[in-house]
Amino acid sequence: MGQDLTTEAIYHFIGFFNQAVEESRMRQEYDAFKAKTGLDAEPNSTLNVAVNVNSPYKLGDFEPGVSARIHNYSDVKVSLGPPPDPLPLNLAGSGRFVANDLEDPFVVFPMQPAPYIGLNITPVLPPPSSVALAIIQKTALQDSDLLITSTPESGFIPPSQYQQTLELLTFWSESLSADWPATLPETGADIAPLGVSFYESAEDFTPPTMEAAEIHFLTGSDVDGIHVNGQLVDEMPDLDAAMPDFLAREDVDDPEIPHEVIAGGNTAVNAVSLYTNWIDAKVIAVSGDSYSLSAITQVNVLSNLDTENGAPVGQAPVDTVHNVAAFLSSAAPEVSSHQDTVEGEVAEPEFPGMSIVARLTDDLVNFNWVEQYNYLVDNDVLSIQFSGNESFLQTGGNTTGNYTALQELGFHYDLMVVGGNMINISIIDQVNVLLDNDSVSYGNGWQASGDNNVLWNEAVIETIGHDAYEDMSLDYEALGESLASGSDGIGSSILQNSAFEGLDMLKVLYIDGDLINFQYINQTNIVGDADQMQLHSAQMASQDGAETSLVVGQNALLNLATIYEAGLNSEIQLGGEQYSDALMYQAGLIVTDESQLASENGNGLVNEAVAFLTDDTSDSASQDNHSTPQSASDDMYADPMGGVLV
Repeated sequence: MGQDLTTEAIYHFIGFFNQAVEESRMRQEYDAFKAKTGLDAEPNSTLNVAVNVNSPYKLGDFEPGVSARIHNYSDVKVSLGPPPDPLPLNLAGSGRFVANDLEDPFVVFPMQPAPYIGLNITPVLPPPSSVALAIIQKTALQDSDLLITSTPESGFIPPSQYQQTLELLTFWSESLSADWPATLPETGADIAPLGVSFYESAEDFTPPTMEAAEIHFLTGSDVDGIHVNGQLVDEMPDLDAAMPDFLAREDVDDPEIPHEVIAGGNTAVNAVSLYTNWIDAKVIAVSGDSYSLSAITQVNVLSNLDTENGAPVGQAPVDTVHNVAAFLSSAAPEVSSHQDTVEGEVAEPEFPGMSIVARLTDDLVNFNWVEQYNYLVDNDVLSIQFSGNESFLQTGGNTTGNYTALQELGFHYDLMVVGGNMINISIIDQVNVLLDNDSVSYGNGWQASGDNNVLWNEAVIETIGHDAYEDMSLDYEALGESLASGSDGIGSSILQNSAFEGLDMLKVLYIDGDLINFQYINQTNIVGDADQMQLHSAQMASQDGAETSLVVGQNALLNLATIYEAGLNSEIQLGGEQYSDALMYQAGLIVTDESQLASENGNGLVNEAVAFLTDDTSDSASQDNHSTPQSASDDMYADPMGGVLV
């Protein structure tokens, strides 16, 4: 049981007393220890021991075995010319070096006497490697802002209504586009059939018909040159000069404009540069068929129907809508291998006296598949009261971009023998879609800019090197059968082909499968910039000389693609059929009236587009177009203030 207070006090006193006694005892012990250590003598000094080690081995300096010196250095040239010769030399045990000259790689330094008389030179011709590359680039940006600083008047509609219109324009662009079998092959064996299907699609292509669409379609040799919206021109148009004024500024905020609102000025860019100087030969013998196709298809769709203070804009918008397609070709410069002769003498033709063969038991493929896609939505809803001397508001000015640059180099042989087909496909497919239907209400003093949009598709397919087709001769037919059976012998009738005159050795590449050169570029920009604005600025407008600017247009949608193929002037010995074609297709659709966006079903969509859209979109399409400002805010995206800069 518990103790009384007096007993508790005594217990605590006893405890404290016991602690004090223990501390005194420890102090006594410590003092005795300290006194004893003082009587000990000083410790001795540290013992030093010298150790001598003798070894019969001596370590030398580090020798990695890599020499940075080039003995017997000659004029080795490095240029941006044709690919190097694929033939290295194996000078086993000689200690000699060979200059790898890109213009004349088969250069051996003069042999030295005595020790090098019996030198055995063994040429090695490696087969080339295939290249297969798929690049998929996609960007998506939604920047639909809601900014209410002043009580709005009626007239705002849910942004989802504009989303439906953008989807309708996208549907139209797909209806106008060429229907390519644009599906990535699953295996290497699927590349050749896909190339053939692309060619067949081009052969069967018929331009679609759509009211109000401007369509230009050319095939064969008619595609040669530069075409702008179907018209043949002498030079490429200047894109920099066509860019909107706002996008050409150095600073977004123009100091010379005191009051400015930027709700447009968006940029979507797709750019591809593909340069190939791949496998080629002076003579190519193909046992099968030859498929060759160069095609450019371009589509622009624009709707720019603006209303100011409740009424349509009186004048037509000034926008730049260009489809630019260029098919350029030229022969490769000939490099003579003949030696100079004394004037008046006739030089005897010299032909290779030996040959070397490299083999591939499968297809040889150069495959590049590039897809680029930009999706940008900037449907802003603003109700703003302005006052003061200066103000700057930006809810647009977004930028999305996809960029790809490829440079692929290979080897040049003297003769290629192909056991299968030869397939050469180059396709550029470009689409731009812009919705820029703005509704703006403002007082006196504002200068609105709702046009000056740029929709620009630019595609260039340029080839260097001319191919001359001939029916396969009996000599080349026999050579193909001989190589297919495993023999590496090259008959004298082949060696003495005039294309091989001046060569010391004939370098031959045998391909048991197909020779495939497949380039496909697909670029798409989908941009929605439908802004709704109510600007209340009576006090500001009453100021003398108050300069103002309202930018709800000036968007730029750019698709830029170049396929540049460099090679040799080749003689094609063809055993099968030749299928060759070129195609240029350009389509442009500009919506000029609201009636084009309406139909009999009452929801602003044509019947074909209803099946294209999702169920959710169809449900939202039935909403009342005369919604209150509050209903507009309910339909905004998750980032209603994203990108607002005041």
